[in-house]
Amino acid sequence: MEMKKPDWFILIERWVPEGMGEFGVTLPFLVGALALKAGDTRLNSSHVRTLPEKIIASPVHGYVTEVSWCANIAAPVFNTKAIDSPERMRSPAGMAPPSGHEQSLVFGPNLLSHWCCTNPSVLFERLVEDATEHVSKGQYSRIRKPGTTEFEYGHFLPGEIAYITKMIMTPSQP
Repeated sequence: MEMKKPDWFILIERWVPEGMGEFGVTLPFLVGALALKAGDTRLNSSHVRTLPEKIIASPVHGYVTEVSWCANIAAPVFNTKAIDSPERMRSPAGMAPPSGHEQSLVFGPNLLSHWCCTNPSVLFERLVEDATEHVSKGQYSRIRKPGTTEFEYGHFLPGEIAYITKMIMTPSQP
């Protein structure tokens, strides 16, 4: 029997297939979506830090979670790949659970070059720091600034609320 996948994994795994974006989902979105389900409204850096720590410590068997730089929205994004996938990222910077040999969270080469860093601990801290500013303001969604080609964080859009509801809040049918 297959174990139920955690909510964070479902949100990442289904993002592209459900037509929500081309590459992956941001950490503020993930933290905000999980908080929406839990009914949490006051979030801080500990909420942000807990999620990637959970991704590292409790990976979904057979999968790796990748963080790469998405130039389209100028932000780091998460996606998942099967460990045996030929498309899986190869990167010198990754983090493994204390009990494991395989990396469970991998920082992609384009993120390494964007942030000019290869140290996984530093990259982890940058990721948390980058997301905390927005999460603490309740800004979870990466949206286009009106009248520009630039992006900024803002409140969830109606389609994103529908995605979150469908993916992790609506009970699945047997």
